Amino acid sequence: CEGLLLFLALQLAIRKFRLHERPGMIIALFFTGYGLARAFCELFRDSESMIGYSSWFSMGILLSFPMWIAAGFFFWVAIKQPKWAKP
Repeated sequence: CEGLLLFLALQLAIRKFRLHERPGMIIALFFTGYGLARAFCELFRDSESMIGYSSWFSMGILLSFPMWIAAGFFFWVAIKQPKWAKP
């Protein structure tokens, strides 16, 4: 379900808000959405990859941090650059 929701959110961002005109914005939204979905699903998963004595912090959540950092970089690039000119 997370893949379908992310696909629909990205389609909405492209078709309604035309965010594809800013280079880097769609990949930033994808990294943000996928990282959030993965971290949220990991909260309900009975995983053996828990880190330390925590009952909620797993390797899946830890691996979401690099995606959020990359998303922040792509958001910065997308906001800093001007929109593409329409032909």
